[in-house]
Amino acid sequence: MRIRRLSVTALVLVFTLSPFVVVPFGRSLAWIPALIAIAALIDATARRHAVAAGRAVVPVLLPLLVYLAVSLLWTPVPVDAAVAWGRVTVLAIAMVLGMGLIASLDSDERNTAAMAVLRGGMLLSGLLLAGELYFHLVLPALRSVGIRLSDDSRNHLNNACAALAVLFWPLVNLAMVRRGPTLATGVFIFGAFALIQGNSLTPLMSAIGGGLAFAAVVNFGRRAVSWLVGLAVGALVAMPVVVTVVLEILSPRRLIDVPWHLQHRLRIWRFALSKWREHPLGGWGFDSSRAIPGASDPLTGLSFVQYAENMPLHPHNNIIQLWLEGGLIGVVLFAVFLALLGGRIRRLEDPRQMGYASATVTTFLLLGSISFGMWQNWWLATAVLAIVVLRLGQMSTGEQAT
Repeated sequence: MRIRRLSVTALVLVFTLSPFVVVPFGRSLAWIPALIAIAALIDATARRHAVAAGRAVVPVLLPLLVYLAVSLLWTPVPVDAAVAWGRVTVLAIAMVLGMGLIASLDSDERNTAAMAVLRGGMLLSGLLLAGELYFHLVLPALRSVGIRLSDDSRNHLNNACAALAVLFWPLVNLAMVRRGPTLATGVFIFGAFALIQGNSLTPLMSAIGGGLAFAAVVNFGRRAVSWLVGLAVGALVAMPVVVTVVLEILSPRRLIDVPWHLQHRLRIWRFALSKWREHPLGGWGFDSSRAIPGASDPLTGLSFVQYAENMPLHPHNNIIQLWLEGGLIGVVLFAVFLALLGGRIRRLEDPRQMGYASATVTTFLLLGSISFGMWQNWWLATAVLAIVVLRLGQMSTGEQAT
């Protein structure tokens, strides 16, 4: 019983204190699934439930993970890529253990954990609003009187805002099932306001896309889940063609007139697709984006001077990164992964739980399609955390499907 109390206390502390690390440091998210996993490992009941969760999750993830491991044979950075693959695998294991821990909680423990999650979510929104207030009002005021302070931490705030977007629908779901529509409305309004005030529109628009997915699934049920899977697979297959056509339409002269952030993305994607065509079947190998020939060469023809390399760390598009590193084989396996994931969502009995799960996946895929690296620790950790929160909400409604 003492171990049991310890694991639940650890879960509460993780969710309550994590915003204080996520907001100022942005990418310091990987430790959260790690602590949840440790809390599960020390609890025998959680370990037993994790085994059951693993039986459901492993068939979905294993084909893609195995292929990524095989691609280490031809990646230009095998040692670094092997370390990165190990981190991805550890995060997958942490997800399974977290799901096991949530499934092992009794009703009172779930309520305690749920309130800790909701407090953490509201605190995350509040800290993001405070951060935006500082950058929009306080920092300019200080500069106007000659006090020069750095704004380097703005990127961390943007990453935290992206994390909130992915967690937005799981938090609304949890508030609804644990405390009803009043609290759910408060979580929705506070979280949405934090996203609206963010420096980038991408997290907000992705969360709105998730809301549209939720509405579709609630109204049309399992058919809508299948439609969403079809749209995701279609986008996965069509992305190289769409980017190529857009670049053909936008001549070099017209591309200069495109907003700088989109101009930057399009030029990176053009370079990435040109390199993919050199290895179309198997790609360049796992986590190879930064190491491919020409990645560090100057990105010419820009109307601004920032981000002057062909490949700044990664393509800033998860789909194109998958084409580049995994090739056609990797894309096919990821399409299979999406189909299996959709099948798992379709097994949920409650249409609203299907809707919230679909909204979360949609938000994550939309945000990843124009931002961040596919294998970044903090980005995958955000997905793991969202799944754990979703599972907490599902268990609160009696859902047993994993």
